Amino acid sequence: MKRVLIVAAIAATLVGCSNVKAETFTPSNHDQVFTDISKSHLSDDEKALMVGAIARNAMGSYPLDGKTVGQILDEQKQFVAQQDAEARAQKEAQEKEAARVAAIQASIRQAVTVAILSKHYQEFDFENRITQSGTVLKIQFHNTGNKAIRAFKGQIEFDNQFGDKITTTNIDREDPIKPGEIQTDSLINEYGDAEIRTKPLDQMKVKWIPTAILFADGTKLSTEP
Repeated sequence: MKRVLIVAAIAATLVGCSNVKAETFTPSNHDQVFTDISKSHLSDDEKALMVGAIARNAMGSYPLDGKTVGQILDEQKQFVAQQDAEARAQKEAQEKEAARVAAIQASIRQAVTVAILSKHYQEFDFENRITQSGTVLKIQFHNTGNKAIRAFKGQIEFDNQFGDKITTTNIDREDPIKPGEIQTDSLINEYGDAEIRTKPLDQMKVKWIPTAILFADGTKLSTEP
């Protein structure tokens, strides 16, 4: 008789666990349902879905009351699938935009090159009419394309030998430059990192990162959307 009762108790427990998906949440039974779920035969994936749904409920974005465990599992599965689809779409959009920007930058670099010829640091000196302190960059601009350029802009990025950015300098040039022409100019990097003052050019990687170019014929290339 004792063995029969034990078997019956085990059977009742298994039935209760197997029916956990039919349990409905109410305002007063959350703890009991959570306990039943933890003792149930739900798969690890299903329990992970429940954890996600409970987290959303804790943040106030997803109600549990009035829904069965099975319904919540279905809805959470749909939610996760939607989130994954949105993440994939966002990644694809970002990759597409990155490819667009890279292609435009490559085209601008083919039209004009920017190189740092030298640099030195100057201190403010009123008597000698030096009104700014900072790193003075001697820059060369070369129209390497076959179209006259009216203006262009972008940044020069200085990296250390590991490729970590030290600082950047904005380039916004509106002096026309003919095909094949080379121009030089000086620019003061007033707020650059102190490292750029003392580090030799051959110990830095210099990148020309163009953002827009306006040709004399009115055509334009820009990385802006």
